[in-house]
Amino acid sequence: MKRGRAQSVDLLAVVAHPDDAELSCGGTLAGAVRRGYRVGVLDLTRGEMGTRGTPETRAREARAAARSLGLHHRENLGLLDAGLEPTRSTILTVAARVRALRPRVVILPYWEGRHPDHVAASHIGYRACYRSQFDAPKMQRGVHIPLTGLEERLDAICRYYGSLVGVRYGEPFLTRELLPVDDVLQLPGRSL
Repeated sequence: MKRGRAQSVDLLAVVAHPDDAELSCGGTLAGAVRRGYRVGVLDLTRGEMGTRGTPETRAREARAAARSLGLHHRENLGLLDAGLEPTRSTILTVAARVRALRPRVVILPYWEGRHPDHVAASHIGYRACYRSQFDAPKMQRGVHIPLTGLEERLDAICRYYGSLVGVRYGEPFLTRELLPVDDVLQLPGRSL
């Protein structure tokens, strides 16, 4: 999907690389589409420093995944892979796209981790959406990406989180902010 005059979306995933959204929250995105929500993904880099696949291959795969998930919008900002930093310029670039897409909910990578780009994407996205006045913590350099057995590990992780809520697969999410609850009986989780 090409960048252009963007229509608003209900749900937007902001991720570092093409395929990050599919690996971290693809089921959630597809489920939101099935429920009639407008869903988008904002890839910050082309993944040009990845050990497998070219940026062109990853772009083709991202387009195919967007079609498969039923996304209404997907774009790639082409920022520097393996060099994402929460600089003022980068945050303003992402903020401009978030303002154009006007999502009601934004999914970001977890704010701690071993991959510097994922950590940076979290901080960039958070600051682009919520104008945080705090600087991001220093990131550790060096990335170890064990790709052997990735599919099996993801399956096990999603089965584990699904088992915690009584379904086959689940994708965990964590919020930094408190969420209002009007009716505790309508909460989707259960304690027994």
